[in-house]
Parts: sequence; C-alpha cells; structure tokens
Amino acid sequence: MRRGGERYTGLPPYMSEIEEERSVSLRQLMVNEGLIPSPEDDKKRRSVIHMLQRIVVRWIKIVAWKRRLPQHHINATNATIIPYGSYSLGVHGSESDIDALCIGPFFATITEDFFIDLPDLLKSRAEVSEVHCVKDAKVPLIRFKFDGILVDLPYAQLRVLSIPNNVDVLNPFFLRDIDETSWRSLSGVRANQCILQIVPSVEDDGFEIIDEFFFSIV
Repeated sequence: MRRGGERYTGLPPYMSEIEEERSVSLRQLMVNEGLIPSPEDDKKRRSVIHMLQRIVVRWIKIVAWKRRLPQHHINATNATIIPYGSYSLGVHGSESDIDALCIGPFFATITEDFFIDLPDLLKSRAEVSEVHCVKDAKVPLIRFKFDGILVDLPYAQLRVLSIPNNVDVLNPFFLRDIDETSWRSLSGVRANQCILQIVPSVEDDGFEIIDEFFFSIV
C-alpha cells in the first residue's frame, strides 16, 4: 500500500526490511520467468478485451432478437467480458493466454446460443482464428486465438435481463438460482476479486498486488 507516494506496510522497521528483501527476490523471479508484461503487450491485450466486449454485446442483441424479446428489452440488454487469472493480476508473460469470462442474461443459454451463435461471430472476424468449442470440460468454454493471443472464454448465465459491465460477481443478488456450470465458470473471477480484496490497495502495479498478497498469507 502507498501513502504520500511512498510504500507503506504498517509493519515495524525490521519487518519492513524482511518484506523488502522478499519483494526484491519475488521481483527478480518474475523478471526471470518473463511475468512482467511490456507496455506494448499490455496495450495489445487491452485491445483484445475491448474488441471481445463489443462482439459479445452484438451477440446478445442477436440472441434477444431471435428470442423475440420486445424492442425495448433488446435495446436494454447487455453481456459483458471479465478477464481473470494472471492477466487481470498483471503478472503474465508475452506467450500467456487470456482467461476471460463471458457473462450473459437469463435468455442466452450455453448450448443454444453461446456455443452456436457466438462462435459464428468470432469466425467472421479477421483477427480470430482456431475457434474450438470445448463442451466436455469441467468448465465448458470457447477457445480461440485473437490477434495471435490464445483466449479461453467460459460462459456464465445470470438470472437478470441485462449484465452491467461492472457486475459484482460477489454480490449474492447476481448469484441467485444460477446453474452449476455458471457457478463453476464464475469461480475464477470470484477468486481473483477475493485476492484483490485482500490486497490493501488495488492501485499498485501487478507485481505489488502479488507481492502484498503473498506477504499477507505468510
């Protein structure tokens, strides 16, 4: 955590020295393993997430139209993309994949809509290749490459008409009556958000998030 631009640990001086030594060792390990992304790589991945968000919004409007929902419901409905795993913690390498959860409303099913209409939309994009539906996995997902980056995209269906872009997956309101597949799909995002709640400040960079998380559980 930071106060006044300086790192604040809330620990006695000798403990702060121990933490600093651990931080140096952890940072060196991450550098050696290529786990600190470059600005260029980070920008490219942010662009992928942004374009995926636009695609799933288009997808959910198509599904709503096919379900013959009233026009005002079609206009109002939304789906969203939430990245999780190493990417969302900022500790990924240039060859790492992106784990991103697609969350949709009650009328968009995984079998009839997610695994049929969404792959067709993805395949229509020049940036997308190698689209595969992994239906038999414990967490079913669509796997593809977007601009050369491997993406694993599971799906969760919530019992609401529209999914806020900043949906709180820890809020019991959104978790009521969801199916088992959706619950498993949500587990990665929920775990990430629990980690970020443990960290005193989420304004730190990815290294400090991991650093403070590990220090908090030692």
